[in-house]
Amino acid sequence: MLGLRRLCVGIFLVLGMAMGMEAQVLARFPSIHPDAELLAFSYQGDIWISADDGSDARRITVHEAYDSHPRWSRDGSQLAFQSNRYGSNDVFTYDLASGEIERHTYYSGSDSYPAWRSNGALVFRSARTYKQLERESEIYTFDDGLATPNRALDALGLMAEPSYNDRYWGLVKGYCRTTREAYTGSARQNIWWVDRKTETYEPLAMDSAQDIMLRWAEEEVFILSARTGGYNIFVTEFSEKGPGEKWLPLTDFEERGISYFDVSRDGQKLVFERLGEVYTMERGEKPQKVILIPYGCSTLR
Repeated sequence: MLGLRRLCVGIFLVLGMAMGMEAQVLARFPSIHPDAELLAFSYQGDIWISADDGSDARRITVHEAYDSHPRWSRDGSQLAFQSNRYGSNDVFTYDLASGEIERHTYYSGSDSYPAWRSNGALVFRSARTYKQLERESEIYTFDDGLATPNRALDALGLMAEPSYNDRYWGLVKGYCRTTREAYTGSARQNIWWVDRKTETYEPLAMDSAQDIMLRWAEEEVFILSARTGGYNIFVTEFSEKGPGEKWLPLTDFEERGISYFDVSRDGQKLVFERLGEVYTMERGEKPQKVILIPYGCSTLR
């Protein structure tokens, strides 16, 4: 028991904690399980998962490369992530049942920002054939189980996010750096929604401020926007008619806001990253800082 205690304390130090003393863990790119049961995040270049309160955190990739941007599949059985273990970024998946890691892209350039479709296919951004001088990238997916990805959208963008019914996709466009939180110029990032059935593109959340990310729930769409000062999360309903008329703010940081976020399938629980910390938040409640506790060490909490 003493040996286990010493081991847990050592892991606490690695994670930026020691026997209840909190410090910045610097976990990045948190993703929440569709059923809000688990979290995934990147820490020190590897992918970790934990319970939704941060307990039982364990590392699932061990590699000298940089693994990041984990994303849960729609059924919660797999994680997609990007890694530069072969040079440029490629897209990989981790199977929770078997622990197997599979590489899905082999392009010499960078393939990044993986996302999932409802049929289990992956979506990612790349710069292969059609991009010329633009700063935005092409959006690719794997169709009908094919091993070779195909271009999914005619438009270029920074990242794409399919909805749960897969008919509607969100597309982030623009090329201003996300760190320019107060920027309102013509290069600002903005979000469009795509109807893949009718092949139409419409503004999702056009504003003079930067709109830099989106996530779908089953009947709502969430964005990360600087329209109230700092980056905050907003939500509106979404139907075949498109987005609702009003965007409801869910957070209220005035400056140095949220840098990354994710949402559960029902839209009732969120996880986000801000200033080197990870938080979870139930709708209508205050954010709660996630204290990461290594697997097997919860009794020392």
